Amino acid sequence: MRTLPLLLALALLAGCFGDEAAPNERSFRASGGIVTAGWAYDGLGIVGREAELSGNTVNDANTGVIHVTMLVDDEPWVVHFDRFAQAEGRDFQDGGVAHALDEHGDTGVADTSIPRIHAIVAAWGTATVTRSGVPVTSEPWAAHLMVSRDTVRIDGKITKADGVTPYDPNAPGDARRVEGDLQAFLTLRHPQGDSFARPPATSYLNLSCAAPQCVASGELAVETGATALVLNATGRPDGQLPLAAGRSVSIVFSDAMGVQLAVLELGDVVAGPVPPPTATTAVTLGADFVGPISARVSGDGVFGVSLEATATYNERPFLVITWDEPTVS
Repeated sequence: MRTLPLLLALALLAGCFGDEAAPNERSFRASGGIVTAGWAYDGLGIVGREAELSGNTVNDANTGVIHVTMLVDDEPWVVHFDRFAQAEGRDFQDGGVAHALDEHGDTGVADTSIPRIHAIVAAWGTATVTRSGVPVTSEPWAAHLMVSRDTVRIDGKITKADGVTPYDPNAPGDARRVEGDLQAFLTLRHPQGDSFARPPATSYLNLSCAAPQCVASGELAVETGATALVLNATGRPDGQLPLAAGRSVSIVFSDAMGVQLAVLELGDVVAGPVPPPTATTAVTLGADFVGPISARVSGDGVFGVSLEATATYNERPFLVITWDEPTVS
């Protein structure tokens, strides 16, 4: 457990006896945050690190700006949160910004997703979220910031009072907490819901060759942000040749920056009743992948190749960022 400097602790406690005693304007910073897929009570599910937080809020005006940078799945994400609003039927949100608020857990305020906290700063609204400089969605994400006087994620876990069993939202009074030990949370929810999953997307391309040492190329419409690919190539004879239609046929796949992803070899493509040669490979993409994919086919003769690229995306629809030891002024 960390120890707050005495003066800071007294200042924070002085603001905990009601909103009228809390400063109207707050500024805060934090670094070294972790990112989890959901609340991850058991400490598993870390999908990002190096989260940095800075911001300020004005209680009575419900204004301010919250800025977060982080790495999620090794990709740089940026969150810009400055549209604060009170949800219907949620008077405790006080217009979108509230200072000095007890919420969650067994408070009867908000949900029971985490144990009781005293929020020095709480903010609700929507945020713009970008990944590698590109908006993750065209619509904003639901966002909720809490700069808490109390720590509830301890040693990476949110637990019951025994310090071992994962916290149960159905029993909010049974929770391990450390009062007077600051912690901050930001929750981000996809505009299509916490369980949104983007289906795999398949792109198609047909290429033909009709010359000795022919080379043909084209693009497969795979968007930046894909995390994995399954690449498939099927040879086909073109024309009415009775014998071998293509020899030593190969396909090279590269991303938009020219980084080679895979090479598929088909060997010979022949006409007639012989089944067409097919080759398939799976590729795991890194954070620096840039779409679309270029395909370059080479071989000798008259032949065609049908290509497929099936891309998988991980949208991370519900993210929780946790910071220890934020500073508040």
